[in-house]
Amino acid sequence: MFSLRYRRPPSTSSISSSITSYDGQEHHQQQQPHIRPPHHNTMDNQSPFYYDEEYDAKTKKPNNTRQNYFTMIFTNEYMGVVIIMFFSLLFRLWSIDFPSLVISTELEICNQINWYMSKKFFIGAYPPLAGLFYTAFAWYFGYSGDEQIYYAGQVPSTFPLQELRIVSAIMGAFLVPIVYLTVRRLGHGRSTATTAAGLLIFENGLITQSKFLMPEGLLCLFCSLAALSWAAQIQRQEKEPFIIPYVFQATTGLFLGFALSVKWQGIIPLAAVWISTVTYVWKILGERHFNFKYIIKQCLIRFMTTAILPTFIYFMLFQFHLDLIPNAGDHDLAVSPPLRYSLEGNEFSPSQQDIAYGSSIALRHLGTNGGYLHSHLKRYESGSTQQEVSTYPYEDMNNIWVIHKASERWNATHPVEYVKNNDRVVLEHYSTLRKLHSHDHKPPSNNKKEQFEVSAYGDPTIADPNDFWWVQILFDDDETDGDDETPIKAIDTRIRLLHSRLCHLLSHNVRMPNEEKPQQEVVCMHAASKGLSTWSIEHAYHEELEEEETTSYKKMTRLEIMKEVHQHMLNYQSVIYDQLAPTPPADPKYQLQLLRARKIKPMNWFFGTATYRLWDQVSGRSVYIAMNPAAKIMTFISLSIVVMYVALNMVLRKRQVKWPRSLSFELAGQKWAGYDPVATRELYCQSITFFSTASLIQALALYLMPSFNLKLTDSLPSAYFSAGLIAVVLDAVTLRMGKKAQSYACLLVLLLSFYGFSQLYPVSYGNYFWSQNDCKSVKGINFDCNRYPVQQVINTKNNDSGVEDEGQEEEEKDKERRIATVYVDMPGKAELYRYHIGHEMQADHHISAIQYASFSKAYQEATGVERYHRIQSTPGPSESEVAGWQKEIFSQAKKRAKQKQKQIKAEKKRKEKEAQKEAQAQKGEEAQKGEEEIDNKLEEKEAEEQAQKEEQEVVDNKMEEKEQEQNINQDIEDEQQQQEENEEA
Repeated sequence: MFSLRYRRPPSTSSISSSITSYDGQEHHQQQQPHIRPPHHNTMDNQSPFYYDEEYDAKTKKPNNTRQNYFTMIFTNEYMGVVIIMFFSLLFRLWSIDFPSLVISTELEICNQINWYMSKKFFIGAYPPLAGLFYTAFAWYFGYSGDEQIYYAGQVPSTFPLQELRIVSAIMGAFLVPIVYLTVRRLGHGRSTATTAAGLLIFENGLITQSKFLMPEGLLCLFCSLAALSWAAQIQRQEKEPFIIPYVFQATTGLFLGFALSVKWQGIIPLAAVWISTVTYVWKILGERHFNFKYIIKQCLIRFMTTAILPTFIYFMLFQFHLDLIPNAGDHDLAVSPPLRYSLEGNEFSPSQQDIAYGSSIALRHLGTNGGYLHSHLKRYESGSTQQEVSTYPYEDMNNIWVIHKASERWNATHPVEYVKNNDRVVLEHYSTLRKLHSHDHKPPSNNKKEQFEVSAYGDPTIADPNDFWWVQILFDDDETDGDDETPIKAIDTRIRLLHSRLCHLLSHNVRMPNEEKPQQEVVCMHAASKGLSTWSIEHAYHEELEEEETTSYKKMTRLEIMKEVHQHMLNYQSVIYDQLAPTPPADPKYQLQLLRARKIKPMNWFFGTATYRLWDQVSGRSVYIAMNPAAKIMTFISLSIVVMYVALNMVLRKRQVKWPRSLSFELAGQKWAGYDPVATRELYCQSITFFSTASLIQALALYLMPSFNLKLTDSLPSAYFSAGLIAVVLDAVTLRMGKKAQSYACLLVLLLSFYGFSQLYPVSYGNYFWSQNDCKSVKGINFDCNRYPVQQVINTKNNDSGVEDEGQEEEEKDKERRIATVYVDMPGKAELYRYHIGHEMQADHHISAIQYASFSKAYQEATGVERYHRIQSTPGPSESEVAGWQKEIFSQAKKRAKQKQKQIKAEKKRKEKEAQKEAQAQKGEEAQKGEEEIDNKLEEKEAEEQAQKEEQEVVDNKMEEKEQEQNINQDIEDEQQQQEENEEA
């Protein structure tokens, strides 16, 4: 839509014009002819940024009014853009050399420049265009990649940090004239475009971001260029509706592809472009002048230029990026083995393909980059206290395991028998001869009921059912087959190990606790995920299979490399780990504060008080990314006006009520020649829709982006579109006012923006000293004021109490009050640093020296691939040490076997003795029972004899009594007889 304010009036020959409104109907209105002044020159004063500038329809004066030379220079639009660019550069190049050290957000770009220079492969935190851009300029400045940048706070010597910052500042400065041209292309006047440009000049967030090497600078630049190109195609499409502006649409797609190649957030402007496209297509669907073929052609061309073209550019730049880094690099351990061995400089020694019982194998975990199944002599400090099992990414003899049958241990006398799917096996650690084992003990990292400790236990002479594992092949459909007997192959076969207790061998990104150099934990888990419980045999060796076929990793295609690299980029935070990067302190308050700061709140970035700290010092100098508070308020007001207008317009349409003439566009420009209220309304609706949609989508779509590298700087493109929105809404609101009133309104907006800038400029440039009071004086912005020094007045008056003890106590308390603490970033940790209040500058110098010494030492210890992996390497055993361990363990096993035999013999003798004792005891009991029976019989016999004697005595007594009676009777008879005889005598 071309400008209504500077619209060319109709010629004398055309008395009426036909205008198509938003509802597709044609409205005819009479226009008064206007006679062009005879001295008008169409070539001298035509705007370079706009086409219809021959006549000012509002003032009814030609544009080539005679002016003096000085006025002509400063009223020329070329000169206006130059002045705007000058002020933009002035605000961004001011104190560009401070701080002179590398800040944390610049580390990634600095490292990428060195990797590109040395052609080393790496995984980037974002797409490659920003790194390629700054590498090209570093090469131009004569840098060859000979200085390593390894910590935030390092002062470079040969690295062109300041030169690259100047390049970044110049790129940021170009945003200001670009927004000016964009607003002009959309059909608005110079005052509106100047207002938008002024808002960006005073935008603190964009100023700070452009001073440092950050990808968001390029992202904002390409997003703004895409918006400018799209605005140009909108203007061309409105002026010549039946002509498709291929060039502008193609350049829009080109810049969108560049923005997407800087950060994935560059896809967000594409959504705004497609909303504009859908709106336009929906509009022309109601126009009978456009046939269906033309509409289809428009859709196809726009899809090709704004969807296919950006995608093509993105992949072409990624292809170029991969071509520049063909060599092995520092991130080799973070990628899969096929990708690692596809890089130049990484060679893989072929492995035996077949796996037989007795093969020495190295099991690689496929679910993480933890490395190989590993064990060493160290024991768990808790749980079973048996030998530890872990995963370890470096080559080591402790990664070797020998596979045996569960029923017997393989030896050279056995025939070759291949390991098949669903076989029950035992894995014996080669170095220590202990077997892979699991039991009821919980792992050291947690007490989850479904996880169990995995250890190395026993020796060749010990058999334990908890050493048994079933080998299960995981087929291409991620399923297993319990009846399958497919032979296991090295490298190509994915397997799972099922324990006899029905849990799977699993490793996850958890480091073992209480370790000086912790390795990745291995557990046995019920219902384990297939992703974390999948393994492959990377190396295999069997003495009987030396002549058999070997295998190795296949070279990956470029498409496969791109796919894997993008997977790692999506999980960058868990894949790439810098051992030199400081970690937050364990202080709960600090952790809570950090958690709140890291929460993704794009709307808080857009409207709220959020800030992002880039750098600070104890002395009070700091650099924050903070959006201009005045611009935030004006953005909120502008969006509120737009929402209220849309809502009220919908209600009035529903009620079939017209807008009051005083609030409509009908009276806004009735004094202008050739004024068209319908076209004016469409102009402002189109511009406001474009800017408001772009700014809101830029903020809201951040919720859908990967969160690992999402920060406040990603919302800066929304500040660019918000500046255009504020300017256009202001122009629409003040359209009914006079030119002077409009100028005052624009000036007021710029003064408010400058006031917001003046509040935050100390933290935007970083070379000003702040105190806690200065920090707290800024309202509506969330700063961590506790990080600034306290200006404390020291009381030096003498104590009049005369009591020495009280004076000493007050002095000690005063010293305690004068001690401050701050956390200082160190390699892999954050240390608490204490300093005396009032000596902040000395503390800064001391902290800088401590950091240099600490990081330099850590960098010497962790270089190359070891720096970017969670697991640190430890010295592995030599063959002689392994032989000594095996000999010792065999001797211990023999001693244990002898002791066991002795125990068996002793147990046998003990049992025999017990048996003899039992037999003797039984015999003794039987003999005792026999004697008792004999005694009983004898007693019974004696009792019988005694009874018989008693009976005989009784009989004898009776016989004696009877004889006595008989004798008595005989005597009586004899006496009687003698008496009778006497009597007779």
